[in-house]
Amino acid sequence: MPGDHDGAARPTSFPRRTILAGAAWSVPAIVLATTVPAYASSGSPKLAFDQGSYNGTACGTITGASVTATDGGTPTAGVSVTVSLSDYYVFTASGATSATGTTDGSGRFDVPSISVPNRGGTGTATATASSYPSTSASLVAAEVDEFGFVEADSLTWKAASRNVPPGSHPTVGTFTLAPNGNLYMGQYGTPVQGGVDRMSRPNGGWLGWVYNDGTFAYTRSNNEMYPTASGVPAGSEPLIGDWFLASDGRVYDHTAAIVATDIDSVGYERGGFFGVVRRSGELGYYDGNLQYHVANAAVPSGAKPTCGVLFLTSGGDLIAADTGATFATGVSKVGAPMELWFSLALTSGAFAYVDDNGQYSAASPAIPANSAPVGKAWFLTPDYRLLDASGSVIFTDIAEVGIPRETGVAFRKKMAC
Repeated sequence: MPGDHDGAARPTSFPRRTILAGAAWSVPAIVLATTVPAYASSGSPKLAFDQGSYNGTACGTITGASVTATDGGTPTAGVSVTVSLSDYYVFTASGATSATGTTDGSGRFDVPSISVPNRGGTGTATATASSYPSTSASLVAAEVDEFGFVEADSLTWKAASRNVPPGSHPTVGTFTLAPNGNLYMGQYGTPVQGGVDRMSRPNGGWLGWVYNDGTFAYTRSNNEMYPTASGVPAGSEPLIGDWFLASDGRVYDHTAAIVATDIDSVGYERGGFFGVVRRSGELGYYDGNLQYHVANAAVPSGAKPTCGVLFLTSGGDLIAADTGATFATGVSKVGAPMELWFSLALTSGAFAYVDDNGQYSAASPAIPANSAPVGKAWFLTPDYRLLDASGSVIFTDIAEVGIPRETGVAFRKKMAC
C-alpha cells in the first residue's frame, strides 16, 4: 500500500549524522565537512515521473513511463515505489490498479505497461514511497461514450455521465444500474438512488424497484421523487409500475393496498393496457383505469402477454384479448413499446412494426436476419447497429437497449475491448 514501505535501502542523513556526532571529539572539523555526502544535509527526497502526462487511446496501452527517486538531487537506489492508477486505468499484466517496484542504481523504477479503459478519459498515476512526498502524472485518452440515452420524441444521442461505471446496464427509461446498485438517470453524475437490485416494467410513468436490503420504492416520471413503498411484503418482486408481486400471487401497490390476486406474469403496458396471466391459467388484461377484464375466449391457454392487450400464441398468432381478433400471424418475438410504437420479428425471418395508430406494416427487407425488435420501430442487428423500420442506421456499436419509458430509453455501447 502507498506509504507502507520503509525505504530501508535508501541512504539517509540521520544515521550518518548521529554516528559522526558521537565521535566528533576525536575527529577534526575539516574531516567532518568533507566526509558527509552533500545530499545528507539537504533533506530533500523527491519522486518524479519522467513526464507530466502520458497519452494513450481507448483500449490501448501506455508504456515507457518511469519514476525516479532522488535525495538532494542525487539518484537513490533501493527505494520501494508504489504507483497507483485512477479512473479505470489498470496495469496490463495484473489487471490491478497499483504496482510496486524498487529503484535501480540510477534511482529509476520502470512503471509496468498501463491499459487504457475501453472508454478512454483522463486518469492519474500517483507514485508514493516511504519518507518521500508523493507525485502524480496525468493519463490521457480521448473519451468514448459507453452509456447514453435518447429522450422521448428525439433521436439525439446524449452521453450519460462518465461516473456511470463499466459493468452497468441500461434498465428502464433513461436509468442505468451500476453493479454496486447505484442508479443513474440521464446525464446526472450523482446516483439518484443507491442499493437498487431490480426494477419493474413501466406503467404510465410509474416505476418501482426493490433494494438490496429487501425494501421497496417507487417513482413517477413527472415527479422523480423516490419514496419508500412501506408495507409491501418481504420477498415481493417489482412487477409493473408501482405494483409489487408477492410470493402468494397477491399484488400490492405502493400504499400496500392489494390491487390484484392470483397473478403470475404481465406484459408491457401500451396505451394504459397490459395483459396478465393468472396462476390459475386464466388470461386477462387491465385497462387504463386499472380495471381487470377476462381475455376473449379466442385467446388460447398458454398464450403470453406482449404489448397492451396483445397475446402471442405458441403458433405465432398475435391475438387481441379485448376483441379476440387476430392482429398478426407468424410472429416470433414482440419488442417493448415506445410512444405506442413497437416492433416484431417474424418466423419467416422478416420484420414488422406497429405505429402509434395501431397500423401493422412490414419493415424493410434490408434489416438483417436475427436482428432483435427493440423499442419503437427499431431493430438491433447482430453487428450492433440500431436500425429503424426503413433499414436506416440510427446508431452504431449498440450492445444493449433498455426498456423504453415515456421519458426515453438508455443504451450501452459495444466497446472496442
